[in-house]
Amino acid sequence: MSTTAVEKGLQFEKAIVDMLQAGYDLWTNQDVEGYLEVGKSDAERGDYFLRVVGDSMVGSHIYEDDLVFVQQCNNVNSGDIAVVMIDEEVTIKKVYFKNDNLILVASNLKYEDRYFNQKEIKLYNIQIIGKVLFVRKDFQ
Repeated sequence: MSTTAVEKGLQFEKAIVDMLQAGYDLWTNQDVEGYLEVGKSDAERGDYFLRVVGDSMVGSHIYEDDLVFVQQCNNVNSGDIAVVMIDEEVTIKKVYFKNDNLILVASNLKYEDRYFNQKEIKLYNIQIIGKVLFVRKDFQ
């Protein structure tokens, strides 16, 4: 995914990648929907925006059509909100690590937590692909 920043004075542009579901049953599509300006400090920390579809993270104030600004990485701290790939499925969840298990936690009580042991992590090719840095609500 090409997401290089383009300097425009003191602002930088970051790609808006279309769509990412805050749920468990989404297949990602990496089409670039457009670009959004961010300040230099954010541009240095994050790589791209993802548009959210779904309601599993409403308790964390992440709603349908919000844009989450993502730092591309493959490791996060326990309790961080991350973008996680499970086979070809992509989701946003709070990530916890306990006793060599990976736990994906929604912040909407209608969704159950998902637990994965090391064997399942390999079997389902589970990867952390980014950390959510902040949510942008003022851009449609």
